[in-house]
Amino acid sequence: MKTLRLVRVAAEAERLRWQRFARRLVVRAVLGAIAAFFALAAVVVLHGLGYLALRVQMSPLVAASIILGVDVVLALLFGVLASRGGPDAIEREALVVRQTAVAEIGKTFALLALARTVASLLRRR
Repeated sequence: MKTLRLVRVAAEAERLRWQRFARRLVVRAVLGAIAAFFALAAVVVLHGLGYLALRVQMSPLVAASIILGVDVVLALLFGVLASRGGPDAIEREALVVRQTAVAEIGKTFALLALARTVASLLRRR
C-alpha cells in the first residue's frame, strides 16, 4: 500500500515539475518573440525616421551609427529578459519530492526481495 502511494506521489511530483517546466518554456518563448518583434520594429520603423531626423544635424555615417546603437541596446535588453528564469521553487521542490519517492520505492522493492529470499530459505529448512 505504501509503495502504491509513493508511486502516486512520484508521478504527481513529476507531472508538476513538467508542468512548471513547460510554463517556464512558454514564458521564455513569448519574451523571445517580443524581443524579436522589437528588434524588427526598430529596424523597420526607426531606421527610416531616425535616419531622416539625424541626417538634418549630422553626417549620414554618424546618424546611421546612432540608430544601430539604439537597435543593439533594445535587442540585448529583451534578449536578456528572454534568457532569464531558471526553475522556480515549486519546480525544484517537486523534483525533490519525486526523487525521494522514487528512492523510497527502490527501498521498498529491495526490502520485498530480501523478505522473499529469507522466506524461501526458511521454507527449505
